[in-house]
Amino acid sequence: MNTRIWIAVVCVILIVLLYCSATYHQSTYEQYMTGYWVASNDEFCDSAGVTSILLYLNNPNTQSSLLKQSRDGYLIITDDVCNQPITITYKRGWANPSLSKYHVYADITFSCEDVMDSRVEICVDMMAGQMIIKNDTETFAKLYKQHEITQLTNDDVTR
Repeated sequence: MNTRIWIAVVCVILIVLLYCSATYHQSTYEQYMTGYWVASNDEFCDSAGVTSILLYLNNPNTQSSLLKQSRDGYLIITDDVCNQPITITYKRGWANPSLSKYHVYADITFSCEDVMDSRVEICVDMMAGQMIIKNDTETFAKLYKQHEITQLTNDDVTR
């Protein structure tokens, strides 16, 4: 067989493998985003002037497509700042096969009062168990995944 054909075949196989790996990791991050995220009595909360922040993100809604996701959730910011359902809509981000940070640009719809910009960047770092919600100039939340609570609620749903 011609050398150029072999090179083309190897290139196509590598592209397919990279795409499959990125899709797998994207799915892993999407699954990881579901659950409870909390900031409590830490440096970020102190600087924001609140005691704690709790964010619950549900699984993606069934009408979500391969590219566009929508998730229902609930946001509580103590000290009577916020206690309301939210919906986050975003295009799925690119997931690097090395499990680096996962970035999505999202629109947040608040059911009552907007407590932050409605257009934000959500950065999930699975290795640190951290989610940061921010825009270009301000960080709105620095949250940590609460695996125990998330697992308890998942166990209740599957029973």
